[in-house]
Amino acid sequence: MLKHYLIVLIGALCIVCPHTSALGSGSRVAGSFLPPPQQQTIRGTVMDENGVVFPGVNVVVQGTAIGTVTNSDGMYSLDIPAGAATLVFSFVGYIAQSVPIDGKATIDVALTPDVASLGEVVITALGIQKESKKLGYAVETVQMDALQKNRTINVGESLEGKVAGLDISPPSSGAGASTKIRLRGQSGFAGANNSPLIVINGLPMDQGAQSANGNDSRDRGDNLQIVNPDDIESMTVLKGATAAALYGSRAANGAVIITTKSGRNSHGVGVELNSNYTLGRVMDFTEFQHEFGQGQLGNRPTTQGNAVSTGMLGWGARLDGEPTINFDGQMRPYTANPNRIKEFFRDARTFANTVAVSGGGANGNFRLSYSKTDAEGITPDNTYSKDIANLGLQQNVTDRLSVAANINFSHEINKNPPQVGVQGPGAANFLYRMSTSVPLSALEESAVAPNGTETPTSGFQTTLINPYFQMGRQFFKNKKDRFLGTATVRYKLTDWLFIQGRYNYDYGVGLTEFNTPTGMGTSTPYNAAGTAFNGTYDANDAQGTQVNTDFLLGANKEFGNFSVDASVGEISSNAAIARLT
Repeated sequence: MLKHYLIVLIGALCIVCPHTSALGSGSRVAGSFLPPPQQQTIRGTVMDENGVVFPGVNVVVQGTAIGTVTNSDGMYSLDIPAGAATLVFSFVGYIAQSVPIDGKATIDVALTPDVASLGEVVITALGIQKESKKLGYAVETVQMDALQKNRTINVGESLEGKVAGLDISPPSSGAGASTKIRLRGQSGFAGANNSPLIVINGLPMDQGAQSANGNDSRDRGDNLQIVNPDDIESMTVLKGATAAALYGSRAANGAVIITTKSGRNSHGVGVELNSNYTLGRVMDFTEFQHEFGQGQLGNRPTTQGNAVSTGMLGWGARLDGEPTINFDGQMRPYTANPNRIKEFFRDARTFANTVAVSGGGANGNFRLSYSKTDAEGITPDNTYSKDIANLGLQQNVTDRLSVAANINFSHEINKNPPQVGVQGPGAANFLYRMSTSVPLSALEESAVAPNGTETPTSGFQTTLINPYFQMGRQFFKNKKDRFLGTATVRYKLTDWLFIQGRYNYDYGVGLTEFNTPTGMGTSTPYNAAGTAFNGTYDANDAQGTQVNTDFLLGANKEFGNFSVDASVGEISSNAAIARLT
């Protein structure tokens, strides 16, 4: 404070100093009064890399707290003090620009994205960002444009052909089914988990493929179902155990790192709408013989009992169109029916919509989205629907402290996914094994016997179930709700040293209901003792919670042509699963 007053005093003495008396009264210079220091007003417009006006950009006089923010038209007006030399224009995700004033009254600027952070940097384990050229292992980034154009119900299917060494087997068991993912082949057999680890916003999870197995033999999807492709900002594939070492043995088969959008690089408020319609049709590549019909030893059925016992055999007489008895006792032409597969299965239709609101300013950004998917599988009674809500936000609390959060909620309902992979109930199992001379219309018309049970169609009555008896009587409903939450706090100790803490929470609950209709696969509606009906009903309820936390101390320092990236920290994880049947 003493120094400050001294400077003021000296300045005042200089004004009234006798040496200035030559200037005359009032301190005139060339007949004019010396003007007091004045402010200058600078105006201008800020645009982005595409020439679009850029609202929310920080405009600050370098070295001071004097500044403003561009309006919705990207324009600004700022009064600067005399002597100000430089304006600084900045926005999250863009390269800050320092522009000399040089007496100009208008300064227009076009900002460019920070390519170093958007293009050359990949997200590796634990959310650590590194330049790809610095990595000593195989990493590949999926191009999001190609992924979103090749839209599928399960985002895993969209990865087919997008990453070298990533083998994708698309689902063959209806809408909402899981995808087989193998990165660089199988690593084990006999029930080993060969799928890569899935990491969503730092939350690790197994692929969780509930493929067709067990008594119900139905595929109920996997964990990639809960991701909306419109919400994905980046997807990085870490190949092999070395790349994903920080995740331990769970990532022995590599990892797929998914980061959802948080409105980064948004300026102002924007709304986006994405609608997609997909049509799928069954492909029938079967080459069944259509020369001989139902029967055996070259003979066609001559009685209803004979027609039932040989329904699955195609070694009868040569097809000639003559009336021949069928499993229901009706006479029908003895001809081939080569299009039964296409006639039974329907076109699969999927309609998906996403609406999102995003916004951003100089110190933060957000994105909130909602997506709705409705699908009809190729099996006539199979439907699948899911709703996904996603929220992402980032905020610079101070120059050094920043916080980020990602929240994802999904709700899925899968009704009557087809039964595949086992001998027993399932339309494909039935249609492929019944003689081609049995028309589809007969199977539909005579599915139910007079006593309400399934009409026998073959000698394998308990294992070849007429799908027309199942539909409307047998049901399978799988309902799943999933909540994922990630919160991250980062503090810059210096320009090159930071600490970061992250908390991940995963909660899921599922309900599965299914039944065996009375009279399915049998000629009697009662059990062996005759004391009750032979149908069944099952309900399985399950819920699980997983919490992961990590703390990191990281450093990114350059020394001339050399740089050092290092991190040290602690990771903890715990999970709890409860089931009620």
